[in-house]
Amino acid sequence: MDSNLTLRRLVPSDLAAALSLSQDAGWNQVPEDWRLLLDLGEGYGLFSGTEALVGTACLLPYPPCMAWISMLIVRKGWRGRGLGSCLLTHVLRVLDACGLTPSLDATPLGRPLYLRFGFRDLWGFQRYVAAAPQRGTERISPEVAIRPMESRDMEEVAALDALVFGARRHALLERLRARLPEAALVAMGQIGLRGALLGRDGRLATQLGPLVSMDVGAGAALIRTAMDRAPVPLQVDVPDAQVRLSAFLLRQGFEAKRSFSRMILGSAPAPGDVPTLRAIAGAELG
Repeated sequence: MDSNLTLRRLVPSDLAAALSLSQDAGWNQVPEDWRLLLDLGEGYGLFSGTEALVGTACLLPYPPCMAWISMLIVRKGWRGRGLGSCLLTHVLRVLDACGLTPSLDATPLGRPLYLRFGFRDLWGFQRYVAAAPQRGTERISPEVAIRPMESRDMEEVAALDALVFGARRHALLERLRARLPEAALVAMGQIGLRGALLGRDGRLATQLGPLVSMDVGAGAALIRTAMDRAPVPLQVDVPDAQVRLSAFLLRQGFEAKRSFSRMILGSAPAPGDVPTLRAIAGAELG
């Protein structure tokens, strides 16, 4: 790695440079995404001798066992010089000192690097995108009622999300509820909460997720309602195992655009309950 580079923790005054870096990579982040990552976790940057930000990596702690690595970006023109390895080495040292097992969502471009560091694949997912989703006429889950998520729901929503994701992240979910109220929805059945959806605004598309539900019908009903309320275009990151939900999205005019792989370091068991994880919060958040 270039000896003229400096590695340091990102601070709020670096937000504009970090946003420029993610835009350079063609990613979906807006300033609030970077602010969330620095508020709830830590970000690290590599700076050139002119103080230009040329690489980043972030981590979100999800104690007591897990942490999320994201936003590993190297600016075009600086790639192929070991900067990604340097950033990943640093965040892994930080997490090792905290006793937290690293997990992440890898693009096909980044996956070979993570494999070299000892990460292994858990499962894949696809990003579905719709510029103008088509509301279908099919009947879906008449057993649930969809309504806006309220503050009184958050404890139960966070508990359901923790079972599905594998770690508790109440603060993150509260931030997402404030980000995009149009997509902050719950599905209520006769015996209580059957599912929940959150979302957030993006530079290129509105991200819908996380989506957790006890059955596919409740998940589809939540997505259908959000489609009528949230700004387009829309994107949803759906595990490959969710075949029925993927088929539903295709019928609504979504297209599969990009593949990812969920990975974990070493031999640690896969966290969460994948069968009831209908859509993730996005590769930055897990």
